Amino acid sequence: MGGRPLRQGCGAARSGGAASRKKGKALLAFFCKRTEARPESGLAANNPGHATAEMEKRLKVLVVDDSKVMRGIIRKMLGSGGVEVLEAADGRQALEVLAAGSVDCIISDWNMPRMKGIDLLRCVRGSCSLAGIPFVMVTAEALADNIAEADAAKVSSYLTKPFTADDLWRTLREILPEHTAN
Repeated sequence: MGGRPLRQGCGAARSGGAASRKKGKALLAFFCKRTEARPESGLAANNPGHATAEMEKRLKVLVVDDSKVMRGIIRKMLGSGGVEVLEAADGRQALEVLAAGSVDCIISDWNMPRMKGIDLLRCVRGSCSLAGIPFVMVTAEALADNIAEADAAKVSSYLTKPFTADDLWRTLREILPEHTAN
């Protein structure tokens, strides 16, 4: 079962008791038990510059935010580009969505109940089957310590609220150039 070892406590958020920790550990174990390689997510790694059927598939993005309004705003920003948007209200729910299927990118708020975005990022990077998924951290707090912590956890990009649809698409073009080529 190759891959990096899981970081301790990843699935066990800071509240919720033993049952919650057990469910979190089961989700994380699921990711490392998967032996098949993660698909290239539509990126034409072996055929740069040429459109393929895989490249033309819809981009699938998981938006994680405890604010239903913010998830709706990001959904609307992405919807104009034909993106398939999945939603989760916190990091734990995001892990459940990720257990059900793959995504091409994760856009997550930092501050959420049950499991913060930074803890979700650490879980994703610590999972053998999820580590390569581009991860955009979104927050209203542009604190240098938070940015450094996200960088240390291998965040792909960082957006500070408020941001525009252009800001979001520019970020996605930087981290998913093959998917977002015009």
